[in-house]
Amino acid sequence: MDQELRPSELPLRQARQFSLRELLVLTFAASLLLAIGVLSRGSKRFGALSSPWALAALSPIVAVLVVGRFQLASSRVLAVGSIVIYAASLCTPAIGLDFGSSPIWGFQALHFSMVVFPDLVSDFLESAGNALGVVVYGMGNVANIAFVASVILFFVGIKKPGAFTFSRRAALLGAVMAIAVLTAFLLEGDIKVIYPGYGLWIASFLAMALAAKRARSPF
Repeated sequence: MDQELRPSELPLRQARQFSLRELLVLTFAASLLLAIGVLSRGSKRFGALSSPWALAALSPIVAVLVVGRFQLASSRVLAVGSIVIYAASLCTPAIGLDFGSSPIWGFQALHFSMVVFPDLVSDFLESAGNALGVVVYGMGNVANIAFVASVILFFVGIKKPGAFTFSRRAALLGAVMAIAVLTAFLLEGDIKVIYPGYGLWIASFLAMALAAKRARSPF
């Protein structure tokens, strides 16, 4: 006979159970993504969503959500993993633009956001320049700063558990800003390809948010 599970083991076992409802939700999500891909083919603004690269970019996001849902990793592993994923996003292509001959890598996007943003703001204030550039790079800066803040708050939370709440909020803010940047590009019709680096960027925020949500004392 199987040994009876201790009460402390029940939540973990229950978390890893895969219900029929979850299967239906995943099926619906997969069908929705396929429909978006089909409808986006030939679209000037959303054609990048139908690229096989877009599916590859989505993979790390799904992987992080699955790990978080079934509690396959501790909060400490998720936190360290988010930093590794963020670093990986800087070392891989992020997007390809219609007016560029080569993809923009993650570290290039970070450099543009930090260095070019002040010049864009100055040009916009002086001559009503590129408003989209100001908004996109501004949101990108907020996302990157939010990630750094989230990491710091997470490890501060080891001694001050209340910091975990702010860490999770900062990570979620970063995720929202990252998605908003992508949406702005798509609405403008400038993105030709969405590469895995962009998916890794978003996945790093989600991993940190999940780590902070589950954390009490990760060490």
